[in-house]
Amino acid sequence: SITRANPNPTSAAGVDFTVAFSESVKDVDKNDFALTTTGALNGVSVTSVSGGPSLYTVSVNTGTGSGDLRLDLPASATITNLSGTPLTGLPYTSGESYTVDKTVAASGLLQLQGIPVENSQACASVNASGGGAFGGGFFGPVYTDRNGAFTLFGLPIVGTYTFRSTYPGYLMAEKAGVSVMSPLDLGKATLRGGDVNGDNAVNILDIGRILSLFGHAGVPVRSVNCSDPDEAVAINNDGLVNISDLAITAGNWGKTGPTPWQP
Repeated sequence: SITRANPNPTSAAGVDFTVAFSESVKDVDKNDFALTTTGALNGVSVTSVSGGPSLYTVSVNTGTGSGDLRLDLPASATITNLSGTPLTGLPYTSGESYTVDKTVAASGLLQLQGIPVENSQACASVNASGGGAFGGGFFGPVYTDRNGAFTLFGLPIVGTYTFRSTYPGYLMAEKAGVSVMSPLDLGKATLRGGDVNGDNAVNILDIGRILSLFGHAGVPVRSVNCSDPDEAVAINNDGLVNISDLAITAGNWGKTGPTPWQP
């Protein structure tokens, strides 16, 4: 039999399997074993074999990425009993597996400038990119809840990431070069309002858009459902285009995104 010798699931760099034979055997080495994986596991390998003569410990490097990891005895195994009789019943592929999960979550808090904290901070978008050669890519988006909180799951523990947040009418906020090795708190960031036309800059074009709709009421804005339309010109999400939107825009005049991830 082949059974796990460590807790499961695991995020460890290495795990052990216990291999039990029905009698004493010899000539057991790393080449007598094979690894079967599922998911996105890469770079796994058998690192050592110890013990005997009927009970062995096989140590395995879990590589990078996430997925299931099983230790097998292939048909090519050259293990024999003490009399030199080869093993029968090969290949053996019925051993226990490890679930290797080398991902973590990143959480944080976002505040939309100009919207009171007691009002909804929902539906700001957060994503991450990066991660290195194995398991890297684009992750998200996820959306903030009414309090502005978010959690982005499934980030592979490899390399560094760039986190970005956006909301209609606001400059993008960014936090780059973040090394993810354990569950991460990104802290609080404030999105700066005034980017009405979505070009990641606050300038005369945004002022012009606000003035063209000045005095309008019932402008569609998001509240709870993040797929709802949102007219960026009503920056503070009150459904009105008025002096408040102009004030927010004027206060961020000349700023460009991405802005630093900070309160």
